[in-house]
Amino acid sequence: MFWEEKIDHLKKSFTPEQFRVPFSDAISILKKIEAKFIVRTDSQYRITAWADNLKDNVRQVIREESDKEIARLDANTNYWVIIVLGKYTEANHYVYDCQSAAIKALVSMAPAGFYIGDKKYQWLTYFEVNLIG
Repeated sequence: MFWEEKIDHLKKSFTPEQFRVPFSDAISILKKIEAKFIVRTDSQYRITAWADNLKDNVRQVIREESDKEIARLDANTNYWVIIVLGKYTEANHYVYDCQSAAIKALVSMAPAGFYIGDKKYQWLTYFEVNLIG
């Protein structure tokens, strides 16, 4: 199943309050996150390779801890979730607006690293996925 089909399935499984794709706002959301949490090494640099350029204010957690971290989130609050897909140097960052139940379903499908952040841009957590073997 393609990523877009998985997302369509999530849209049917959750209410718009629980899971939303802010397509038209995605670039501005990514730029705000990047401005607060990512070290820009090149003004021409496209939104990519965040994991190598995290500022000190970003928590880093291994993927195996994601369920525990998601369980700590307020179930009725929405968060930004950024799923990183594609070849490392050319990865695409997809933004989702989710409550914790939808976050759990979304990240269970994520084949690589992902981020969860506060919608007021107060904090960001990077969940590192080591693809071994």
